[in-house]
Amino acid sequence: MIPDEIIRDVIDAVDIVDLVGRAVDLRKAGTIYKGLCPFHGEKTPSFIVTPERRSYHCFGCGMHGNAIDFLMEHERLSFPEAVRALAHMVGVEVPEPRPETPQQRQARAEKKDEARRLLDAQAALTDYYAQQLFGVEEGLAARRYLIERGVSEEAARAFRLGWAGGDKAAFEAWMRRAAIDREDLVKLGVLLKPDEGWGGAVLGGGYLRFRSRLMFPVIDINGEVVGFSGRLIEAGKKAAKYINSPETPIFTKGEHLYGAHTARGAARRAGRLIFCEGNLDVVALWQAGFEGSVAAMGTALTQKQARLCKRLSEDVLCLMDGDSAGRKALFESLLTFLDEGIHPRGLLLPEGEDPDSYIKRGGVTALQQALRGATPLFDLFIDKVVEETPPDPMGRAEAARRLIPPFSRLDDPLTQALYREQICARLQISPQAFDLAASRGAPLSPAPPPRPSTGDPAPPSWDEGDRNQSAAPISVAEGKVVEFVLQFPHMLTRVGRDFWRENLTHEGLIRFLAGLYSEIERGQPPNIDRRLTDLGGSALASQLWEWRARLPSQDEETIQDAFDQAIGNLQRRRFERTREDLLRALSVAFAARAHDRCHALQAELQDIQKRLTALKPSK
Repeated sequence: MIPDEIIRDVIDAVDIVDLVGRAVDLRKAGTIYKGLCPFHGEKTPSFIVTPERRSYHCFGCGMHGNAIDFLMEHERLSFPEAVRALAHMVGVEVPEPRPETPQQRQARAEKKDEARRLLDAQAALTDYYAQQLFGVEEGLAARRYLIERGVSEEAARAFRLGWAGGDKAAFEAWMRRAAIDREDLVKLGVLLKPDEGWGGAVLGGGYLRFRSRLMFPVIDINGEVVGFSGRLIEAGKKAAKYINSPETPIFTKGEHLYGAHTARGAARRAGRLIFCEGNLDVVALWQAGFEGSVAAMGTALTQKQARLCKRLSEDVLCLMDGDSAGRKALFESLLTFLDEGIHPRGLLLPEGEDPDSYIKRGGVTALQQALRGATPLFDLFIDKVVEETPPDPMGRAEAARRLIPPFSRLDDPLTQALYREQICARLQISPQAFDLAASRGAPLSPAPPPRPSTGDPAPPSWDEGDRNQSAAPISVAEGKVVEFVLQFPHMLTRVGRDFWRENLTHEGLIRFLAGLYSEIERGQPPNIDRRLTDLGGSALASQLWEWRARLPSQDEETIQDAFDQAIGNLQRRRFERTREDLLRALSVAFAARAHDRCHALQAELQDIQKRLTALKPSK
């Protein structure tokens, strides 16, 4: 298997406009590129490539994906073949698969056989629950419940809904007819083994996990039933409303979205994915024509679920119930989506409403209009934070701290600049103050300590360019290394003077460290406090004084490894910047058909990638 991080590196490194442009005549239209779809015949361009998102999408046939998907579809390559072809193109090294021993091969084959057997058992179990819902008298209560909720039989069958009545004798009879092994049902979490061990009673004395529950099969994007979510329909009963399958060899709850199988093609056709709270919300939306809808099955959104959302559509709209739980779920998903490069929009329904009740009250048209007016989720979060914090300095500082995590995850410089203006205006703080806080991911800096009296002449004044540089934000990686130097000055000699010029980007820091080196070269211990005093009252001085005053986060026994790790992270950032520069140059050379230049740049890319691979993993 190709590691996930290698796959991400390949997707990030490929110029998707250049790749697609080899097969499609693309014309720039604002921030996107348009052309005739290579996957179906058309005369009017409906195929777009979005460089910012590294994706393509056809509004005609619904084909959608990243660079790897394009190569697989257009060149008819397998996934590993497409990844390796693109990796070679951009200079990313893909490790060769390790040879398997016969024992490893056998273990992998057994695991695959087990997964297939369990999936077949789940499919048979799904049919059994559906028959219990529609074909026997015991399913009458569930059928009435669905009618009361406005769920049609068509919708129930589309989502393969069922009924688990809990009749152990009927379940055992089905199990024997279907030739399903009892131990497989235990592995699936459907049958619970009795504490005293199997006996001679019905089902060997075992217990059914799902009893008197409406069953929602969890169907993965490939159409396989991997688990179940059972809903209690009896009002007033003291039990969890939903219970889900436990983790099994084929099911991990945080990796799946309810409705993914019905949303797969529909989200592409609609050009968006609706992300909502519950299973019944997905069914109600599907029934109303909003087929590209999914839910996280009652848990906080996980990174893998967000990645699956992005696979379905990069345009995600969060539609949440109008209650405290809905608001909580809405805003908790923001960082997870942003980490995957998704910039979702959000819509909170009125208090007491869910998608089903909203549609019943106002009709499909009302929901369509509301969805068209959905607001970027980050904007809604800004409104929430401003409402919840006082307008005094302490409240505004707290608001800034809460807004920095999502702000720092914005991956587009223009978007970040526009939100910076918006946040500063709403909080009435200066851009410089917000930049300082954002660069550190920490509270706004206090004023610098009073300058100690040394009796020495005042340092020369900084020119205007130096003043501007001293106020520039310091990256987290640079700040970590410098904080170590301020707390443990002897670590400075572990690297040479040239290291800082090569790996730092903050000119003020480079000059500050060069001054310390000049003292070391004269045989003097570095006088950090004196050097900090010479910086005067600049923003850089304020930051460095604060780091200098902090209690050390490491001791003498662990500082060396921690410092080396921080140094490695700095080098990694440098190599990554170099890689980006080389990729841009390679794109230009390729467009100009400068083949010799392309070969030279590819060799440099391979060298940079080897250096990155040789570095210790960042922490």
